[in-house]
Amino acid sequence: MKAFLFIVSLLCLLASNSIRAAEPLLFVTEEWAPYNFTRDGELTGFSTEIIQAMMAELGESHEIRVYPGARTTKVLDAQPNAVGFSYFRTPKRDNKYKWVGALVDEVIYLYKRKEDDRSFSSLEDARLVEGIVVSNKGIIQAKLEALGFDNYTKFTNNKDQIKHVLQMRYQPHKEKPSYSRRPGFFPVAAKMIISISTVLPSAAIGRMRSSTSIIPLFGPV
Repeated sequence: MKAFLFIVSLLCLLASNSIRAAEPLLFVTEEWAPYNFTRDGELTGFSTEIIQAMMAELGESHEIRVYPGARTTKVLDAQPNAVGFSYFRTPKRDNKYKWVGALVDEVIYLYKRKEDDRSFSSLEDARLVEGIVVSNKGIIQAKLEALGFDNYTKFTNNKDQIKHVLQMRYQPHKEKPSYSRRPGFFPVAAKMIISISTVLPSAAIGRMRSSTSIIPLFGPV
């Protein structure tokens, strides 16, 4: 009788784990070309394709939503089934989430318009500009605040950031202006990673880490 009850309990446990593993996950990210961006109403980009390849390899299909960066963090904090990707791993975030796998190492530069002839050789030069455009509550804002900068403007939408840069100081001419020239220094170097909430079951983490589409970050689950 005891053996029978043990077997029944074991089967219930396995069934429970199976159901838990099948629970839908919510993948969240932000507009950050070329890693994640919406084109013709569809989310695409380097990181997005990696996530889609991982799902296909694992035989799973999960919803992907795009939010402003600050809201992505709120979703990760509030929803136990949330999985963030193209999410920067920083010392402040390190112990807050579980980290699944690396997507790419990213160095974030400050950019200026191509026709802007000002010269920048250090972060100190950037203190003298009229304004620096950053994402609201993003890691760049946090870095600049830590360095004592106060000449920045926050936007929640990346398109609004670009539009603001293109309209500053110079008016567009016949050719569409470019903002692709970087001053030659950077405020942040970070790794773009798949992160998940701290309560997501270990089985889900193990499945994602087993995918050949990502570089797994082995650690506590």
